Amino acid sequence: MKNIILLLSSLLILSITNCNNNKSKTAPLDDQMIAELKNYISENYQTPEEYIISKFDDHDIVFVGERHRLRHDVKLIRDLIPMLYEKGVYNLGSEFANFRQQDEIDSLIFAAEYDEDLARLIQFKQW
Repeated sequence: MKNIILLLSSLLILSITNCNNNKSKTAPLDDQMIAELKNYISENYQTPEEYIISKFDDHDIVFVGERHRLRHDVKLIRDLIPMLYEKGVYNLGSEFANFRQQDEIDSLIFAAEYDEDLARLIQFKQW
C-alpha cells in the first residue's frame, strides 16, 4: 500500500524542550543569526498543510502527531483530506477505536483472512 498518512497522539511525540529549572544552556542568538533565520523562513515558508503534502513527494508514509480534542488539530486533518486526495493519497490511518468493539476488532486482527466488511463495520460503528 502506498501513500498513507497516519495520525498519532502527542504521547508518541518526543519533546525537545529543555526544562532544567528554566535555565537555558544555549547562547542567545545574535543579530546576524536572527536575520538569517528570518530570511530562511520568508523564502521557505509553507502552511502546515503544504508542508505535510510536500512530504509525499519522497515519502510513502507520513506520520502526523496531534493532541487529542484540540480544535485546530482536527481542523488541520479535515482541511488536509481534499488536498491529500488531490495529491493521490487515498489512505488515512488513525489510532482511534471504540473500546466497546474490542471483540470485533480482535476477530478482525486474528482472522485467517481479511474481512473487509467487518473492517468497514468497525470503522462506521465507532462514532
